[in-house]
Amino acid sequence: MSNSKSGATLDTSAPDTDTAETEDAEGAFIWKPTSVFDRLLIGVYTAVRGNLRYVAVAAVAVVVVSNVSVAVAGMFLSPLVGVFTLVSLIPALLVAVYVWESNPLDRTFSFGVASSYVLGVLFCGLAYVLNTAAQSWFVALPAGTALFFFLFVGPVEETVKLTAVYLSGYDSRLFRGAIDGAAYGAFAALGFATAENALYIVGDGIFTTSPFLGTLVARAGVGPAHVIWSAIAGYFLGLAKTTPDYTVPVVLKGVIIATALHATYNMFVTYRGALAESIAVSVPVSTASTVVYAVFLLTFYIGIWLLLERLVRRYRRAYAEHGLPVPEDPEPSTDDDNDTPSPLASTAIGTLVSLLR
Repeated sequence: MSNSKSGATLDTSAPDTDTAETEDAEGAFIWKPTSVFDRLLIGVYTAVRGNLRYVAVAAVAVVVVSNVSVAVAGMFLSPLVGVFTLVSLIPALLVAVYVWESNPLDRTFSFGVASSYVLGVLFCGLAYVLNTAAQSWFVALPAGTALFFFLFVGPVEETVKLTAVYLSGYDSRLFRGAIDGAAYGAFAALGFATAENALYIVGDGIFTTSPFLGTLVARAGVGPAHVIWSAIAGYFLGLAKTTPDYTVPVVLKGVIIATALHATYNMFVTYRGALAESIAVSVPVSTASTVVYAVFLLTFYIGIWLLLERLVRRYRRAYAEHGLPVPEDPEPSTDDDNDTPSPLASTAIGTLVSLLR
Protein backbone atom coordinates (compact mmCIF):
# COMPACT_ATOMS: atom_id res chain seq x y z
CA MET A 1 0.00 0.00 0.00
CA SER A 2 2.68 2.41 1.00
CA ASN A 3 4.63 1.64 -2.18
CA SER A 4 1.63 2.39 -4.40
CA LYS A 5 1.02 5.69 -2.67
CA SER A 6 4.66 6.57 -3.09
CA GLY A 7 4.44 5.72 -6.83
CA ALA A 8 1.35 7.91 -7.19
CA THR A 9 3.18 10.79 -5.62
CA LEU A 10 6.10 10.38 -8.01
CA ASP A 11 3.78 10.28 -11.06
CA THR A 12 2.10 13.52 -10.00
CA SER A 13 5.37 15.38 -9.73
CA ALA A 14 6.81 14.09 -13.04
CA PRO A 15 7.09 16.58 -15.93
CA ASP A 16 4.52 16.56 -18.76
CA THR A 17 6.44 14.47 -21.31
CA ASP A 18 3.92 15.16 -24.15
CA THR A 19 4.39 18.90 -23.80
CA ALA A 20 8.15 18.56 -23.68
CA GLU A 21 8.22 16.35 -26.77
CA THR A 22 6.02 18.82 -28.66
CA GLU A 23 8.30 21.69 -27.78
CA ASP A 24 11.34 19.69 -28.87
CA ALA A 25 9.68 18.69 -32.15
CA GLU A 26 8.93 22.30 -33.14
CA GLY A 27 11.79 23.47 -35.27
CA ALA A 28 13.14 19.94 -35.66
CA PHE A 29 10.22 17.92 -37.04
CA ILE A 30 7.43 20.49 -37.45
CA TRP A 31 7.22 24.23 -37.94
CA LYS A 32 4.73 26.78 -36.72
CA PRO A 33 4.64 30.52 -37.32
CA THR A 34 5.76 32.19 -34.12
CA SER A 35 6.87 35.64 -35.23
CA VAL A 36 5.78 38.59 -37.33
CA PHE A 37 8.33 37.57 -39.96
CA ASP A 38 6.85 34.06 -40.14
CA ARG A 39 3.33 35.41 -40.60
CA LEU A 40 4.60 37.84 -43.25
CA LEU A 41 6.10 34.95 -45.22
CA ILE A 42 2.82 33.05 -45.04
CA GLY A 43 0.89 36.10 -46.21
CA VAL A 44 3.21 36.66 -49.18
CA TYR A 45 3.05 32.98 -50.15
CA THR A 46 -0.74 32.96 -49.98
CA ALA A 47 -0.98 36.09 -52.11
CA VAL A 48 1.46 34.74 -54.71
CA ARG A 49 -0.24 31.35 -54.85
CA GLY A 50 -3.64 32.94 -55.39
CA ASN A 51 -2.38 35.26 -58.13
CA LEU A 52 0.35 33.16 -59.71
CA ARG A 53 -0.38 34.04 -63.31
CA TYR A 54 -0.28 37.78 -62.58
CA VAL A 55 3.00 37.42 -60.69
CA ALA A 56 4.46 35.45 -63.61
CA VAL A 57 3.37 38.07 -66.12
CA ALA A 58 4.78 40.87 -63.98
CA ALA A 59 8.10 39.07 -63.57
CA VAL A 60 8.38 38.46 -67.29
CA ALA A 61 7.50 42.09 -68.02
CA VAL A 62 10.29 43.29 -65.75
CA VAL A 63 12.82 40.95 -67.35
CA VAL A 64 12.03 41.81 -70.97
CA VAL A 65 10.99 45.47 -70.83
CA SER A 66 14.48 46.60 -71.80
CA ASN A 67 14.54 44.44 -74.92
CA VAL A 68 11.08 45.41 -76.12
CA SER A 69 11.65 49.07 -75.31
CA VAL A 70 14.73 49.12 -77.56
CA ALA A 71 12.64 47.92 -80.47
CA VAL A 72 9.80 50.34 -79.77
CA ALA A 73 12.20 53.24 -79.30
CA GLY A 74 13.90 52.36 -82.56
CA MET A 75 10.59 52.37 -84.40
CA PHE A 76 9.87 55.87 -83.12
CA LEU A 77 13.38 57.11 -83.84
CA SER A 78 13.19 55.85 -87.40
CA PRO A 79 9.64 55.82 -88.80
CA LEU A 80 10.89 53.96 -91.88
CA VAL A 81 12.08 51.11 -89.68
CA GLY A 82 8.72 51.09 -87.96
CA VAL A 83 6.93 50.89 -91.30
CA PHE A 84 9.17 48.04 -92.43
CA THR A 85 8.49 46.21 -89.16
CA LEU A 86 4.75 46.46 -89.73
CA VAL A 87 5.12 45.38 -93.36
CA SER A 88 7.10 42.33 -92.28
CA LEU A 89 4.11 41.22 -90.17
CA ILE A 90 1.57 41.21 -92.99
CA PRO A 91 2.11 37.56 -94.04
CA ALA A 92 1.97 36.40 -90.41
CA LEU A 93 -1.18 38.46 -89.81
CA LEU A 94 -2.89 36.90 -92.82
CA VAL A 95 -2.14 33.40 -91.54
CA ALA A 96 -3.39 34.29 -88.03
CA VAL A 97 -6.61 35.72 -89.46
CA TYR A 98 -7.08 32.60 -91.57
CA VAL A 99 -6.78 30.38 -88.49
CA TRP A 100 -9.19 32.63 -86.61
CA GLU A 101 -11.73 32.61 -89.43
CA SER A 102 -11.49 28.81 -89.67
CA ASN A 103 -13.20 28.54 -86.30
CA PRO A 104 -16.77 27.28 -86.87
CA LEU A 105 -17.77 28.65 -83.47
CA ASP A 106 -18.41 32.25 -82.44
CA ARG A 107 -15.44 34.28 -83.72
CA THR A 108 -15.87 37.28 -81.41
CA PHE A 109 -12.46 38.83 -80.84
CA SER A 110 -12.09 38.43 -77.09
CA PHE A 111 -9.91 39.98 -74.43
CA GLY A 112 -8.18 36.65 -74.07
CA VAL A 113 -7.00 36.68 -77.68
CA ALA A 114 -5.69 40.23 -77.27
CA SER A 115 -3.94 39.13 -74.08
CA SER A 116 -2.30 36.23 -75.90
CA TYR A 117 -0.91 38.72 -78.43
CA VAL A 118 0.47 41.00 -75.69
CA LEU A 119 1.97 38.08 -73.77
CA GLY A 120 3.50 36.82 -77.01
CA VAL A 121 5.28 40.18 -77.34
CA LEU A 122 6.56 40.02 -73.77
CA PHE A 123 7.59 36.37 -73.90
CA CYS A 124 9.67 37.04 -77.01
CA GLY A 125 11.96 39.11 -74.81
CA LEU A 126 12.14 36.30 -72.27
CA ALA A 127 13.09 33.80 -74.99
CA TYR A 128 15.72 36.23 -76.28
CA VAL A 129 17.31 36.51 -72.83
CA LEU A 130 17.32 32.74 -72.32
CA ASN A 131 18.68 31.97 -75.81
CA THR A 132 21.45 34.53 -75.46
CA ALA A 133 22.47 33.17 -72.06
CA ALA A 134 22.51 29.53 -73.20
CA GLN A 135 24.11 29.86 -76.63
CA SER A 136 27.69 29.95 -75.36
CA TRP A 137 27.16 26.66 -73.52
CA PHE A 138 26.16 24.86 -76.70
CA VAL A 139 28.76 26.36 -79.05
CA ALA A 140 31.57 24.43 -77.36
CA LEU A 141 29.82 21.07 -77.85
CA PRO A 142 30.11 18.78 -80.88
CA ALA A 143 27.19 19.56 -83.20
CA GLY A 144 26.48 22.38 -80.78
CA THR A 145 24.39 24.44 -83.19
CA ALA A 146 22.04 21.55 -83.95
CA LEU A 147 21.73 20.75 -80.25
CA PHE A 148 21.10 24.41 -79.51
CA PHE A 149 18.25 24.58 -82.02
CA PHE A 150 16.61 21.25 -81.19
CA LEU A 151 17.16 21.12 -77.43
CA PHE A 152 16.93 24.78 -76.45
CA VAL A 153 15.76 27.37 -78.99
CA GLY A 154 12.87 25.32 -80.35
CA PRO A 155 11.59 24.06 -76.97
CA VAL A 156 12.02 27.44 -75.26
CA GLU A 157 10.33 29.55 -77.93
CA GLU A 158 7.46 27.14 -78.51
CA THR A 159 6.93 26.68 -74.78
CA VAL A 160 6.83 30.40 -74.00
CA LYS A 161 4.35 31.00 -76.83
CA LEU A 162 2.16 28.17 -75.57
CA THR A 163 2.48 29.57 -72.04
CA ALA A 164 1.10 32.85 -73.37
CA VAL A 165 -1.88 30.91 -74.72
CA TYR A 166 -2.39 29.06 -71.46
CA LEU A 167 -2.21 32.17 -69.28
CA SER A 168 -4.48 34.23 -71.50
CA GLY A 169 -7.22 31.81 -72.42
CA TYR A 170 -7.08 28.25 -71.15
CA ASP A 171 -9.51 28.85 -68.27
CA SER A 172 -11.83 31.05 -70.33
CA ARG A 173 -15.31 29.87 -71.29
CA LEU A 174 -14.46 30.92 -74.86
CA PHE A 175 -11.56 28.44 -74.93
CA ARG A 176 -13.67 25.43 -75.83
CA GLY A 177 -11.45 23.08 -77.72
CA ALA A 178 -8.71 22.49 -80.24
CA ILE A 179 -9.67 25.14 -82.80
CA ASP A 180 -9.79 27.82 -80.12
CA GLY A 181 -6.33 26.73 -78.98
CA ALA A 182 -5.10 27.08 -82.57
CA ALA A 183 -6.51 30.60 -82.83
CA TYR A 184 -5.03 31.70 -79.51
CA GLY A 185 -1.72 30.13 -80.51
CA ALA A 186 -1.73 31.98 -83.82
CA PHE A 187 -2.15 35.37 -82.17
CA ALA A 188 0.39 34.61 -79.44
CA ALA A 189 2.86 33.82 -82.22
CA LEU A 190 1.89 37.02 -84.04
CA GLY A 191 2.82 38.96 -80.90
CA PHE A 192 6.05 37.01 -80.62
CA ALA A 193 6.87 37.75 -84.28
CA THR A 194 6.06 41.44 -83.76
CA ALA A 195 8.71 41.80 -81.07
CA GLU A 196 11.22 39.53 -82.81
CA ASN A 197 10.89 41.30 -86.16
CA ALA A 198 11.19 44.68 -84.48
CA LEU A 199 14.37 43.63 -82.69
CA TYR A 200 15.99 42.35 -85.89
CA ILE A 201 14.90 45.20 -88.15
CA VAL A 202 15.65 47.92 -85.63
CA GLY A 203 19.07 46.39 -85.02
CA ASP A 204 19.92 46.35 -88.72
CA GLY A 205 18.31 49.68 -89.49
CA ILE A 206 19.67 51.82 -86.65
CA PHE A 207 22.52 50.15 -84.82
CA THR A 208 24.38 48.90 -87.89
CA THR A 209 25.27 50.40 -91.23
CA SER A 210 24.12 47.36 -93.21
CA PRO A 211 20.96 47.65 -95.31
CA PHE A 212 18.01 45.97 -93.65
CA LEU A 213 15.91 45.17 -96.73
CA GLY A 214 17.21 41.60 -96.62
CA THR A 215 16.27 41.39 -92.96
CA LEU A 216 12.79 42.63 -93.80
CA VAL A 217 12.32 39.88 -96.38
CA ALA A 218 13.71 37.22 -94.04
CA ARG A 219 11.51 38.28 -91.13
CA ALA A 220 8.45 38.44 -93.37
CA GLY A 221 9.22 34.84 -94.29
CA VAL A 222 9.66 33.46 -90.77
CA GLY A 223 6.60 35.24 -89.31
CA PRO A 224 4.00 32.93 -90.92
CA ALA A 225 6.04 29.91 -89.85
CA HIS A 226 5.90 31.09 -86.23
CA VAL A 227 2.13 31.43 -86.51
CA ILE A 228 1.67 27.96 -88.01
CA TRP A 229 3.95 26.27 -85.46
CA SER A 230 2.12 27.87 -82.56
CA ALA A 231 -1.29 27.24 -84.08
CA ILE A 232 -0.42 23.54 -84.22
CA ALA A 233 0.85 23.53 -80.62
CA GLY A 234 -2.23 25.52 -79.53
CA TYR A 235 -4.48 23.02 -81.29
CA PHE A 236 -3.13 20.25 -79.10
CA LEU A 237 -3.42 22.44 -75.99
CA GLY A 238 -7.10 22.92 -76.80
CA LEU A 239 -7.43 19.20 -77.47
CA ALA A 240 -5.90 18.53 -74.06
CA LYS A 241 -8.64 20.60 -72.42
CA THR A 242 -11.30 18.24 -73.78
CA THR A 243 -9.16 15.15 -73.05
CA PRO A 244 -8.26 15.61 -69.37
CA ASP A 245 -7.14 12.01 -68.90
CA TYR A 246 -4.22 12.62 -71.32
CA THR A 247 -3.56 16.31 -70.71
CA VAL A 248 0.23 16.27 -70.35
CA PRO A 249 0.99 13.83 -73.20
CA VAL A 250 -1.28 15.72 -75.59
CA VAL A 251 0.34 19.05 -74.75
CA LEU A 252 3.79 17.49 -75.10
CA LYS A 253 2.83 16.15 -78.53
CA GLY A 254 2.00 19.64 -79.76
CA VAL A 255 5.17 21.15 -78.31
CA ILE A 256 7.37 18.41 -79.76
CA ILE A 257 5.90 18.74 -83.26
CA ALA A 258 6.22 22.55 -83.18
CA THR A 259 9.77 22.29 -81.80
CA ALA A 260 10.86 19.84 -84.51
CA LEU A 261 9.49 22.08 -87.26
CA HIS A 262 11.02 25.19 -85.71
CA ALA A 263 14.47 23.66 -85.22
CA THR A 264 14.47 22.19 -88.73
CA TYR A 265 13.77 25.63 -90.18
CA ASN A 266 16.54 27.21 -88.10
CA MET A 267 19.02 24.52 -89.11
CA PHE A 268 18.39 25.04 -92.82
CA VAL A 269 18.59 28.82 -92.62
CA THR A 270 21.89 28.54 -90.75
CA TYR A 271 23.55 26.00 -93.05
CA ARG A 272 22.01 26.80 -96.43
CA GLY A 273 25.26 28.51 -97.51
CA ALA A 274 27.32 25.40 -96.81
CA LEU A 275 24.73 23.26 -98.57
CA ALA A 276 24.81 25.55 -101.61
CA GLU A 277 28.60 25.35 -101.76
CA SER A 278 28.48 21.56 -101.74
CA ILE A 279 26.10 21.36 -104.70
CA ALA A 280 27.28 24.37 -106.74
CA VAL A 281 29.24 22.97 -109.67
CA SER A 282 28.62 25.04 -112.77
CA VAL A 283 26.73 27.95 -111.17
CA PRO A 284 27.84 30.64 -108.69
CA VAL A 285 27.39 29.81 -105.02
CA SER A 286 25.08 32.79 -104.55
CA THR A 287 22.78 31.50 -107.28
CA ALA A 288 22.80 28.00 -105.84
CA SER A 289 22.05 29.40 -102.37
CA THR A 290 19.08 31.34 -103.69
CA VAL A 291 17.68 28.31 -105.53
CA VAL A 292 18.17 25.99 -102.56
CA TYR A 293 16.57 28.52 -100.21
CA ALA A 294 13.56 29.02 -102.50
CA VAL A 295 13.01 25.28 -102.97
CA PHE A 296 13.28 24.61 -99.25
CA LEU A 297 10.90 27.43 -98.28
CA LEU A 298 8.34 26.35 -100.87
CA THR A 299 8.48 22.71 -99.77
CA PHE A 300 8.58 23.54 -96.06
CA TYR A 301 5.67 25.97 -96.12
CA ILE A 302 3.52 23.67 -98.21
CA GLY A 303 4.20 20.87 -95.74
CA ILE A 304 3.42 22.78 -92.55
CA TRP A 305 0.42 24.45 -94.19
CA LEU A 306 -1.04 21.08 -95.16
CA LEU A 307 -0.49 19.83 -91.60
CA LEU A 308 -2.36 22.80 -90.16
CA GLU A 309 -5.08 22.48 -92.81
CA ARG A 310 -5.54 18.83 -91.91
CA LEU A 311 -6.06 19.66 -88.26
CA VAL A 312 -8.50 22.47 -89.06
CA ARG A 313 -10.53 20.33 -91.48
CA ARG A 314 -10.65 17.50 -88.93
CA TYR A 315 -12.08 19.82 -86.30
CA ARG A 316 -14.62 21.42 -88.63
CA ARG A 317 -15.81 18.00 -89.79
CA ALA A 318 -16.13 16.75 -86.22
CA TYR A 319 -17.96 19.91 -85.17
CA ALA A 320 -20.42 19.57 -88.06
CA GLU A 321 -21.17 15.98 -87.02
CA HIS A 322 -21.09 16.19 -83.23
CA GLY A 323 -21.25 19.86 -82.17
CA LEU A 324 -19.14 21.27 -79.37
CA PRO A 325 -16.57 18.91 -77.83
CA VAL A 326 -17.42 17.47 -74.43
CA PRO A 327 -14.55 16.83 -71.99
CA GLU A 328 -13.96 13.17 -71.32
CA ASP A 329 -14.29 11.76 -67.81
CA PRO A 330 -10.92 10.43 -66.71
CA GLU A 331 -11.12 6.70 -66.07
CA PRO A 332 -9.40 5.55 -62.86
CA SER A 333 -6.52 3.20 -63.57
CA THR A 334 -6.02 -0.06 -61.70
CA ASP A 335 -2.87 -1.95 -60.93
CA ASP A 336 -4.35 -5.09 -62.51
CA ASP A 337 -4.75 -3.43 -65.89
CA ASN A 338 -1.20 -4.18 -66.99
CA ASP A 339 -2.03 -4.71 -70.67
CA THR A 340 -3.06 -1.08 -71.21
CA PRO A 341 -0.14 1.12 -72.31
CA SER A 342 0.60 4.28 -70.35
CA PRO A 343 -0.81 7.62 -71.63
CA LEU A 344 2.69 8.79 -72.52
CA ALA A 345 3.45 5.62 -74.50
CA SER A 346 0.08 5.74 -76.26
CA THR A 347 0.57 9.36 -77.27
CA ALA A 348 4.14 8.77 -78.45
CA ILE A 349 3.00 5.90 -80.66
CA GLY A 350 0.07 7.96 -81.92
CA THR A 351 2.40 10.84 -82.77
CA LEU A 352 4.67 8.62 -84.87
CA VAL A 353 1.73 7.01 -86.66
CA SER A 354 0.06 10.34 -87.44
CA LEU A 355 3.29 11.85 -88.74
CA LEU A 356 3.92 8.86 -91.02
CA ARG A 357 0.44 8.90 -92.55
